[in-house]
Amino acid sequence: MTLTAARSAVAEAAARTAARLDAAGWTGADPYDGLTGPLTGLLPGRRARQAVTQLVKRSPADLRPLLGIRPRRMAMTTGLGASAAARLTLVEGDPWSDRRDRLAAWTMESRIGTGPDAGLWGYELDVQTRWAFYPAGSANIVATTFAADGCLDAGVMYPGAAAKLAQVLLDRLGRDGWFAYTPGSERLIHNGNLLGASLAVRLAALQPSSSPLRAELRAAAGRALATTMAAQRPDGAWPYGEGDGLGWVDGFHTAYVLLRADAVATALGADAGDALDKGAACYFGRMFDGGRPRYHLEGADRPDANNVATALRAAVWGAANGRAPAALPHQVLEHMLTVYYDGEGGFRPAPRARVRWPRWADAPALDALAALLRSG
Repeated sequence: MTLTAARSAVAEAAARTAARLDAAGWTGADPYDGLTGPLTGLLPGRRARQAVTQLVKRSPADLRPLLGIRPRRMAMTTGLGASAAARLTLVEGDPWSDRRDRLAAWTMESRIGTGPDAGLWGYELDVQTRWAFYPAGSANIVATTFAADGCLDAGVMYPGAAAKLAQVLLDRLGRDGWFAYTPGSERLIHNGNLLGASLAVRLAALQPSSSPLRAELRAAAGRALATTMAAQRPDGAWPYGEGDGLGWVDGFHTAYVLLRADAVATALGADAGDALDKGAACYFGRMFDGGRPRYHLEGADRPDANNVATALRAAVWGAANGRAPAALPHQVLEHMLTVYYDGEGGFRPAPRARVRWPRWADAPALDALAALLRSG
């Protein structure tokens, strides 16, 4: 595929994917929506919640209608969509600007409205992971950062709203040297820490240069950057988190660390080049088989659309700054379009999946395609 043909294919895939999401109101299934049915309250504890989540996620037949699980719109989905549409408005024009504004408005409306976490974002479903449980509507750093990025990219978050978000980010998710995944968590998750730090520096840039809030945000981001850079392993990788059971390394979380660390270091004028060089060498050198991104650094591999889309996003970044081969974005793109794109306006979560996961497949893919088009 020539570069001209690739650009045409990317633009067409982005337009078809966005149109299909528009038709569905940006709603759909989710890998973690197994706990949203009416029987969820009967589950006796963590292991039961994990079992149901994984059963719904991995079943070859879609169990959601049987369990009363309905499609839903999620702030992370619309935030990623708003970011992608904002980039594509600059290179493709309308209808991306109208879509950008609509998605950003939906995202702003989905903020937590009351209580100590007002102004942050959460997932619209209960989530049980290996290390934590957080109920629907409770704040978390991942949803908050991607949703806020979409609103900032679309230009709908003004200084007053940014200041309020900044303060609650510091108050509820700030810790001594890092950002927490949820307000109630005291476990350091490295990609979440740097997602929070990257949001902090974006919000700081909207405050007056003499503002104490600006200084506090930048200082918190700098400490968070230093914390995760210090946790880098000798081989260049970062563990998912600190503590028992959190030492694994996977592809898309590593990409988050690289992308967000670079954004924070650039905004602060900090020197993280050696750590980024070493991390990129590990990621691009060991977690790709040609254009196919691997899911785990160590252990069994598995197909996953979010991992592949995030790898394309990282490959665009790496090729632009000389940390990845110049041909890698094109190679990952071909793999993503060949294996995951259905040709009709959507990305499968896995090669033969029938259920659509907008937050986990379509929206990350659209974000990566937009970044590729924007890179020229």
